[in-house]
Amino acid sequence: MYTIGEVRVVWCRELYHPWPKSSISSAASKEMANPKRTHLIPRAKNLRDIARLGLNWKHEVLSLTYRDYDRGPLPDDSGVGDVWEFIPTIDGTMVYIKLKLDPARGVVCLSFHESTGPWTLPYRDARRGND
Repeated sequence: MYTIGEVRVVWCRELYHPWPKSSISSAASKEMANPKRTHLIPRAKNLRDIARLGLNWKHEVLSLTYRDYDRGPLPDDSGVGDVWEFIPTIDGTMVYIKLKLDPARGVVCLSFHESTGPWTLPYRDARRGND
């Protein structure tokens, strides 16, 4: 887990694998704590939904918690590295966020748009929503 201000963020590799959540990759910890190394891929779908929903994408990415985790690590379509998928509920809308930790760029947000499902959300308490 990483603390960014008041926000606790879990890098999902720790959730999906059997080692303890307290074991922190120093690279992931450093990247998640540095908003200057958090980047968005400016795809039309990402930009359109960010504008339509009126969201600050970087704030939302840095606010992710383990409850928003959906799947991962999964192989990146590029063939290099892994990606993690999150689906937080933001202002009543389920938003799909796909992240990759890139050594050269930091945290790269590959996707940020309204989710159309399906989703697993294994850590979401259905009775409490996103809390």
